[in-house]
Amino acid sequence: MSSSVKDMLGLSAKEVMEGGPNLILERVHPDDIDRMKKRQEQNQSENVEESMVQDSEFRVKRADGTYIWVNNKRAVVHDSDGKPVAIVGNVRDISVHKHQMEKLDQSLSEKQTLLAEIHHRVKNNLAIVSSLIELQKDEVDPETETGLQKCAVAYQIDCIDS
Repeated sequence: MSSSVKDMLGLSAKEVMEGGPNLILERVHPDDIDRMKKRQEQNQSENVEESMVQDSEFRVKRADGTYIWVNNKRAVVHDSDGKPVAIVGNVRDISVHKHQMEKLDQSLSEKQTLLAEIHHRVKNNLAIVSSLIELQKDEVDPETETGLQKCAVAYQIDCIDS
């Protein structure tokens, strides 16, 4: 156990070692607890190799009561007969990365909303132009009326497609 656990969780390596997996499980965020309990059950099953393939990302409470996001990478250690004897892992604080991803997702959502609003406004403005063309076609000569009719029909087809 690395002494850097003190910086990450505010607990000494000795405290974490003595508390074992249950110490961490008790500190997992309520929204992540079911997923992590299921993960722990998988780790204790006969297919321990399969449960180690995927990293775990979850929130864990520090000694000061704040939550941080962590990434847990694990691997199985085998004895000379090929039987699993231990699990080694690496836990990293990924809070900054998670917060940046949240900001990016929020920004993307805002941009999608703006784009939809612009599309809606353009469509409304083109509908007004089409209506004005329809009103004007009755007051012009037949040749111009045919041109305006083609324009109005072309616009309506474009509106239907979008």
